[in-house]
Amino acid sequence: MLNCHSQFGSYINTTSLYKYNVMIDLNKVKAGHIATVLMDGEYKLNKGGTKGTPLNIYYGRVTRDFRFTISLAGEETYNNIYPESIGKPNWFTFVRDGLVRNNKTGQLYLAGLPTNSKKNRFDLLVDGQPITQEQRDAIQQYRSDKEELKFLTVAVDNCINVEDPAIYVG
Repeated sequence: MLNCHSQFGSYINTTSLYKYNVMIDLNKVKAGHIATVLMDGEYKLNKGGTKGTPLNIYYGRVTRDFRFTISLAGEETYNNIYPESIGKPNWFTFVRDGLVRNNKTGQLYLAGLPTNSKKNRFDLLVDGQPITQEQRDAIQQYRSDKEELKFLTVAVDNCINVEDPAIYVG
């Protein structure tokens, strides 16, 4: 990730380091904006083979092809969703509403709430082919993210667009 600073502000330039070839003005990111996220690559699954769970025959064979949107939100929203986290250390620190920084690596993430957009797509592939319902059912027991997340953090590198939904109000 390349951090660019100029007289016009700070940008994350993913042009040379990431395939989406975009630039997001992080100075304009704020709560209520909508971020479009693309994620592909390995879909993390547990190996199995312990505690009576058979070995996962799909381990290392499942990839994701996700396109979804999140509504950016800040620390107050996060604390309302996870009140038990107030005052406790976390892996990230809010830079501003909608933007967090990893405490160890310094990597920036957009932060917000999942949306129910009809354009959201969460496709899984096994060996490069669309997953069947039988395969989907089989891998459920190996998922590392068993519960649906209420608040998401997404690496800025995975975001292709951030916009204010007010531009569509007429």
